[in-house]
Amino acid sequence: MKIRHRISYYKEDIGVKFRKFLIENNAKIIDEGSNLCIAHVFENEQNKKELYELLGKEDLFSYIEMFYSKREMEQAEWFFIHPKFRWEYPQPEDNSMYRSVTYDNSDFCNVCGSGLKQIGEFRIKKSPDWGTRNFLKINWIEDEIFISDYAKRLIEKSDLNGFNIANVLNSKSLSNFENIFQLQVNNFLEIPCIANMEQAAKEINKCKKCGVKKYILLGREYICHREAFDNLSVDIVKSKEVFGAGHICSRDIFISKKFRKLILQNSMERGIEFHPVFYI
Repeated sequence: MKIRHRISYYKEDIGVKFRKFLIENNAKIIDEGSNLCIAHVFENEQNKKELYELLGKEDLFSYIEMFYSKREMEQAEWFFIHPKFRWEYPQPEDNSMYRSVTYDNSDFCNVCGSGLKQIGEFRIKKSPDWGTRNFLKINWIEDEIFISDYAKRLIEKSDLNGFNIANVLNSKSLSNFENIFQLQVNNFLEIPCIANMEQAAKEINKCKKCGVKKYILLGREYICHREAFDNLSVDIVKSKEVFGAGHICSRDIFISKKFRKLILQNSMERGIEFHPVFYI
């Protein structure tokens, strides 16, 4: 496993020590002639402490990218799945009225965004142009996955379980789209999965109104309690923990090794990030 940091910075603003650090650690610099540059630098045990100290001193944000070995991917039993392809917005989007159409919002917290329970189909304005992709997320909706009709057929023919496949509606006609469906996850982990949340999260916020605790993760590897995944009889499941900033209040979605294998065997992995779950 390798950890790479993507750091955006302005040449005129950074200090000599930061420049030296990038050079000494063989950072790949993207400089297109403007004042703004992007550096890609790998983290290791020798430079980790200095890297985070410099990021703090320079007040810079680092986007973390994970690179896993073939062996790590093959040995993992569970994976966090993250479709990067985004499409449309839930309707009606004005004043976030979709919350009262698609969800039961009687327990909705207007401070942290928790409490929504889905009761109806999602509505969007138009169906996606999938290209060679088969999984996506709708903007604003972080913990639901949507699939193409091709993926739907393959998943329905498999012996995977733990989900329902729901229609997605045209917001104008309220008719079903024929090439986009929601993969509804039926189950949640019974216990928190992420070990040592104090290290895994960069922020831990408890809502002053409803008391729900939300986490903002650093984006590093998933180191989890094995017992959270023991004896699961499903192939897709949501975390017990809740994540997000502002009104984002979502749960992470994990799929089994068997589910990922189906995706890979049918060349449906474009636009998807898989992060293996490591156990303590």
